[in-house]
Amino acid sequence: MTRAQRKEIGDYALSVGLAVFFSIPICAGLPFFVHVALPLKVVLWGVPFGSAIYFARMIQSKVTHRSFLLTILAHSVLMLLCIGLSFGLAFFFLVAADNRESPLTPNVVSTVVTIMSSKGVQLAAFGSFLGVLVVSSIFQISRKLGPGVLRNWLLGKYHEPREEERIFVFLDMKDSTTLAEKLG
Repeated sequence: MTRAQRKEIGDYALSVGLAVFFSIPICAGLPFFVHVALPLKVVLWGVPFGSAIYFARMIQSKVTHRSFLLTILAHSVLMLLCIGLSFGLAFFFLVAADNRESPLTPNVVSTVVTIMSSKGVQLAAFGSFLGVLVVSSIFQISRKLGPGVLRNWLLGKYHEPREEERIFVFLDMKDSTTLAEKLG
């Protein structure tokens, strides 16, 4: 297994692990699915959500536009679609587990449609979109400015000029041009 593959597996495990961890309070507060044990709720909610977040981040790295605003909106819409799909998938599995039925029976589908069309779920989806829009904007601005610049700017480091000592090193290796031409 290569280092890149291990990193991808680690990123996926981190996304799913964080989603499972943060779904504990959500699942504990769900007023429905009373027959489903909390650990099963957490897994059925967190795994699709973490997987969706991971795949959305993979796609987001490929989606860029010349307009910064359009890039932020595209990333936010993509993340919202992933959140919606993962919530729908989680609801299907939770309703099926709660009713002890197959996920695609008409009873389960009608229950999921009823839950997804409720005002509370729609408000949560809108809140999720706003949250994703803010987080996506912050990440995009931070990526544009460079590592640590946004944090330093928000903390006020650049509001007053300060004198700093910097060291610049110029290094020239013997036959570096020849070596670079050989390497391509």
